[in-house]
Formats: sequence, structure tokens, C-alpha cells
Amino acid sequence: MNFPTRIYDIFMYPFEKLRLNRMRRNLLKHVKGEVLEIGTGTGVNINMLACESMTSYVGLDLKIKPEVLQKIQKRGCPFKLVEGSAVDLPFEDQQFDTVVFTLVFCSVSEPMKGLKEVYRVLKPGGRLIFIEHVMPNQPFLQNVFKRISPYWEKFADNCHLDRHTQLDIEKVGFRICRREFSFHQVFVGGIAKKGK
Repeated sequence: MNFPTRIYDIFMYPFEKLRLNRMRRNLLKHVKGEVLEIGTGTGVNINMLACESMTSYVGLDLKIKPEVLQKIQKRGCPFKLVEGSAVDLPFEDQQFDTVVFTLVFCSVSEPMKGLKEVYRVLKPGGRLIFIEHVMPNQPFLQNVFKRISPYWEKFADNCHLDRHTQLDIEKVGFRICRREFSFHQVFVGGIAKKGK
């Protein structure tokens, strides 16, 4: 989502405080090697990444926010920022050991194309680490999400409430080996591997 930074951070604060922050920490400790983060957003993941585990870090977003630059400068890690789109990643095949995205693919214009790009730039055996909000399993919540989503997309910069990103990750060929859920399975996080 591309809310103004302050509004986005305020909106997400209760979710982060209650569960998402812990989920991020649990998953991001597995980031290592040559790392690509798609959708740096407000830079919420930057302080959770262990510099000593990474050979390099590239953060990609449609537009890099100044606060992300400031966070990177404070860390002093081998971080680099690039402007670009998830559906046309400006990187070589099999370039990265780890790809990370958190709360990004809800608003990607062509999510399957973007996930195929993620698969392409990961090395064989590489890890995808993700957190997304998805269509919940409960019929009542599904109906609510379906009704709200068209209005929410306009308000929240193309953020879809009714996507099944975790299923799409598997459809492009990833094997999900760890899953975490929160808020009645509205949020799903996990680690997926490229290859068998």
C-alpha cells in the first residue's frame, strides 16, 4: 500500500503490536546471503535484519521513501535501494539466496507475474520469506472481505482484501515449508523454497 507513511504506520500499529511484529521477527531471522526485499515500504523490516547474515541487501520499491534511506544509513549494513516493479524485476536469473516481501502482493497489479519473477531471481534451493493478508477461511469474513474489497482498493492504492497469495506462491512452483497465521488466518506468513 502507498498510504502516506504516517497514516500507514498509525493504521498498522495495532496489528504490528498484537502479532505482526513478532511474526516478522520469527521469519526475518532466517534471511541470509544475497538478499532482495520487494516493497521496502516504510522500512519496517530494516531494523530486524541481521547484517552479519547477509552478503548484500537490495531493497526494491516503486518509489523509495526518504525515511527508508535514513534507516539504512543508521544501520551501516551493505544495503542498496532500487526503484522498480515486482512484475519486472531488474535482476539476473538466480541472483539471490533470499527474497523477502511483507504486505506487498495485495497491491501488485499482476501478482502471478510478480511471483514468477520472484521464482526467476531466486537461486535453486533459495528461500522466499513472506507475510501477506489474504482472504480468510471463514464464510462470514469472506463475505465481508468480498463486499469491502472494491472500495478498499480505491482508498488503499489497489490493495486487494480477497487474494490468496499463499496459494499463488505454491502455484508458481514454491514449496511452503513453514506457515504462521494470525487474526483468524487473515494474515499468513511463511518460508517457501525454490525447488523440491
